Formats: sequence, structure tokens, C-alpha cells
Amino acid sequence: MSETLEKNESKNVKSIDKALDILLCFSWDEKELTLTEIARKMGWAKSTTSRLLNTLLDRGFLSKDEDTNKYVLGSVVYYLGQVARETIDLRKVSMPILKSINQKTKETVHIYVYEGFDRICYEQVESPQLVKQSVKVGSREPIWVGATGKAILAYKCETEWYEAIEEAKKSSELNVEDFINNLKKVREDGYAIRDGKKDDNVGCVAAPLFDIKGTVMGCLAISTPAFRFPKNSEEYINLIVKGASEISEKLGYIKNIC
Repeated sequence: MSETLEKNESKNVKSIDKALDILLCFSWDEKELTLTEIARKMGWAKSTTSRLLNTLLDRGFLSKDEDTNKYVLGSVVYYLGQVARETIDLRKVSMPILKSINQKTKETVHIYVYEGFDRICYEQVESPQLVKQSVKVGSREPIWVGATGKAILAYKCETEWYEAIEEAKKSSELNVEDFINNLKKVREDGYAIRDGKKDDNVGCVAAPLFDIKGTVMGCLAISTPAFRFPKNSEEYINLIVKGASEISEKLGYIKNIC
């Protein structure tokens, strides 16, 4: 008897997993999908997919356009999204992660957001050490300066790169080719780094933060005095990239699994 119950529970859990996978197939780029498209994306038989779709339709998680035979997310998903939206706050969701990285490294950890051609320090947990690298919350710096700025700008569209370059030229000299190549490397690596060399007095690792639409909205960063920045920065990179990913997910960012 107990074995039968366990098998049924396992079967139900798998069905729930499959139903959730279907919901995650929908994205900003693919708001409408047919049965055939969903079955192909998931690698399932149409009969299995149809059964799950009907359940989601019955419960209001999906709607179907009878003229096009395409499925869209339903009113229940919209309702739950509005409930979740009321509980999402960047400072609230990021602070535990900032504190955790700060405790592990004993260095300053920040959140930066961007506005126009500026990056703004939105939140910060300072290093407890006497000599530390920190800024005032609310302070502004140009988006093209430093690892934090590049971690944000690298994930903007390339037209905005050139707009920032033109703005930068008004007040400083800039090697455009090197700057563009650096942004491309940041985008490829998933983080920006300033290792404290080249007469810098700051070491920094920064990774982008994304909102629910997948648009870059800021970055998470760790900053140190240059003399204390580790020669092997792998630990800092892993902490920041993982932390930025966790914050983005808490803000609603989901990588399409299909």
C-alpha cells in the first residue's frame, strides 16, 4: 500500500514539474505558443503535452485563442505576478547577499544602478577593516569609468556604448577600440574586473543585475584597496557572479529553459 502511494506521489510531482516547465516556456519574445511548438520545445509527445495543457487551462494558468490555437499565460499567472510584485524590493532582496559576501571577505560590497550616463551607489555594506574602499550611498560616477560601470554598460545595446563614448570624449581621452573590446570581454566573461594594477588604488569585481524583462538594471560589486586585492581573484569572481544571479532571480529574472 505504501509503495503504491509513493509511486503515485512521485508521478504527481513529475507532472507538476512538467506543468511548471510549460509555463517557463513563455517569455517576452515568445508570448504565444501552439501545442506543436510546446511539445517540440519540451521534447514530449503531443498527447502528454495536450493533457498537461488542458489541466493548466482548467486552472486558469493558461488561456487559448480558439482562432489561432495558440496558448498564452492566463489570468491566474497575472494575479500571482501582481502579488509577487508587491513583495519585490531591490534593497530588501539584495541585503542578505551583500551581508553574506561581506562576512566571507571582510571587504565592501555594493549595489549600483544606472541613470543616464551615471552609475549610482544604491546600497552598500562596508568593510569592517580600518583601511577600506567605500563610497557614499547615492554618489554618482560616469558609467564608462571603473568595473562597476562597465559591468552595466557591457550589457546595454551597442548603440548605447557609442553614446557613452561620445559623452566620455567631452571630458576625457578614451581609446575607443580598447574600450569596445573591453566591453565585449566583460559581456563574454559575465563580469568586469579591476585588479588594482596600472597605478590604480582600487581592486574591484562587478557582475550585472537583470530585471524581470532581462534588461540590465545595475550591478553587484566587491571593492578593496589595491594592495589587498587577491592575486587569485577566482573566489571573489564566483561570489559576485553567483550573488548577482541570485539577486536577479529574486527580482523576477528567469532564463528561458526551452
